[in-house]
Amino acid sequence: MFENIDIEKSLKNAQTSLLIMILLTIFNIIGMFFGTGLYVPYSAILPSVFAFFAIEYQLVIFIFLILIVIGFYVAAALIARERPIWYGGAFALYVIDSIVMFLWFFYFTEFNIMTMLDVIFHGWILVSLFKGTLTAYKNMVA
Repeated sequence: MFENIDIEKSLKNAQTSLLIMILLTIFNIIGMFFGTGLYVPYSAILPSVFAFFAIEYQLVIFIFLILIVIGFYVAAALIARERPIWYGGAFALYVIDSIVMFLWFFYFTEFNIMTMLDVIFHGWILVSLFKGTLTAYKNMVA
């Protein structure tokens, strides 16, 4: 009985984290293109890096990369409702996103409270996506 509750809770947490991250990432991207200077830490940084390059160098390819990354997260969130193993794909992409975040912060920004919050929230999303992936995998094997 408790096992089913844990499964549902783990998958629900992964779904919620993924959806919130997608919405806040879109918010950050729109803010960057309109020059608002607003940034919300509970988001993916890879699309923000692509937006930076799209704005800085005015290359359309980076807009396509933004759409591909966000599109993959949206597809994973929608498909994962029926096939939870898609959380694994979202987790893998978010691991890459986390590596980019650390490199970006190390080379281009100074350490501050927003950096710390971003690292903490990235960890939170990684853990929830990992738990969702692990739960999905265990249920596939079982």
